[in-house]
Amino acid sequence: MSVIAWFLSGQPPLVGIDDAAITRSYSENIANGHGFVYNIGGERVEGATSFLWTLIVSLAYLLPFKVELTIIAINYVITVFAVTFSLWTGASIARHFSISRKVLTGLLIAIYISMPGYFMWSVVSMMEIAIWSAAISFLVWRIVRHLDATPPARWLDGGLLFGGLVLPLIRPEGVAIAVGLLALALILAPRRPLPPLIAIGAALASLAALVLFRLSYFGYPFPNTYYAKVSSDRVQDIVDGLKYLVSFLNQQPFADFYVLCWAGLVVLAIANLVRRSRTNTASLLVVAATVFGMLSIYAVLGGDHFAQWRFYQPLLPLFAIGPALLVLLGFDLIRPYLASSFAIFAALSASFLMLLGCSWLPFYQARFEVQVEYILTYQGEEFGEYLNTVTPLPRLGVVAAGGIALSYEGWLLDLMGLNWTRMAHANPVKVGYRNHASFDKGVFWDETPDLIANYTSGICQKTDWIEPNAAEGPLKGLIADTDFQKSFLPVRLWADEENCWNGFAKREWLDILDDSRIERVPWSDLLLYSY
Repeated sequence: MSVIAWFLSGQPPLVGIDDAAITRSYSENIANGHGFVYNIGGERVEGATSFLWTLIVSLAYLLPFKVELTIIAINYVITVFAVTFSLWTGASIARHFSISRKVLTGLLIAIYISMPGYFMWSVVSMMEIAIWSAAISFLVWRIVRHLDATPPARWLDGGLLFGGLVLPLIRPEGVAIAVGLLALALILAPRRPLPPLIAIGAALASLAALVLFRLSYFGYPFPNTYYAKVSSDRVQDIVDGLKYLVSFLNQQPFADFYVLCWAGLVVLAIANLVRRSRTNTASLLVVAATVFGMLSIYAVLGGDHFAQWRFYQPLLPLFAIGPALLVLLGFDLIRPYLASSFAIFAALSASFLMLLGCSWLPFYQARFEVQVEYILTYQGEEFGEYLNTVTPLPRLGVVAAGGIALSYEGWLLDLMGLNWTRMAHANPVKVGYRNHASFDKGVFWDETPDLIANYTSGICQKTDWIEPNAAEGPLKGLIADTDFQKSFLPVRLWADEENCWNGFAKREWLDILDDSRIERVPWSDLLLYSY
């Protein structure tokens, strides 16, 4: 399915997205003994959000294989586990409704085939999506087992303990998900309190150990990405997050229908608990809590800007269980009207083809939005290799900070603050492009780069140079500032006679540069445009 998703997305280069390249740059530095740093010899900064995934990827750099394919292979294996845990969870719930486990498993697999975005993000992106999805699915499955166990574990459940330990190490919100689900298990099964209580303690201890390490190593309790992305303006975060949620429900195929299914199942589960029905639906509440909990968490945190709703992709394997249950329950009602096996086969085949068409086609139509995330990495690596041939190497100010970090040997200044502590902390209230609004002009002028290059547009403006968003954009109008124009000069960096990159170079650096490939351009030749 991962291969199909890759083809549907237009076969982007297998280099991961730019954020994954940031993680890889840290992992490579760790593997080479330089520590958790963005620049070799630079400050300790945690610009990779997932602590555990960064360490796992660092192991890939120690293996004698092509690192990109190794990371994809690791993600593939972990994704298989994520899907398997979700299938086991669905099978455990199915028996309470007298539904065939094999039938439900088959239906869930069919639904998973209709989710190319999940497999693209989980396997090909090289992000922590796979391990995050697997860890959540594992904990949910173990809680369902705990609720169904006969006899129950007396004091320790290894699965609950492992899930509680791991989730806080993968993402900062992992502790909230782990503690929330384990607390729900405690409420639903009050006569067997010790296993979830011990697991809650493990989750809190895991978080405490990680925070203490961060404080001693980095000087801050959270990853630097948190300070660079999350605004102290909570109202704005919630507004942005609700827009993100609405976008997901409106545009992710069948997402709104799935939510309605889960809402109905929650009502059913609560009614059964109140009536003390023989049908045990407590485990259904655990999955529902995961669904609505994750939808809510990322709405509160402000969402994301990536294509295909990265934050909600890890939820999709569990998300599909609810509608699959309702479809099978409803199928029993219409079975008498399907007179023959052929009619049943025809109905199922038509439904499956419709499911694929309604899911694959929107993903294919969005392929250019997906491709750009991978092309950014490729373009960054390509420009970094070129710039390594320039002497002296400039201090490079970057906006897309991933691919460039994998190839460039000089000093990098992340103007978005993800990998630069001072920039990330300069303004706690983030105003501008979502998750890339930390640029601060004061910090920029204190530690001015030698060069800012536009290596991600894919366009070489050889003549009639138009600079869009000169007075706005991620750099918040820096290019239109008089001081900037006094200190920097527009340049074209030529790779050959046909290909170049546009940028802005500090005049002092240009004065000591002797390279005919870098063309000085007067400001009068530029059209500074703002929407």
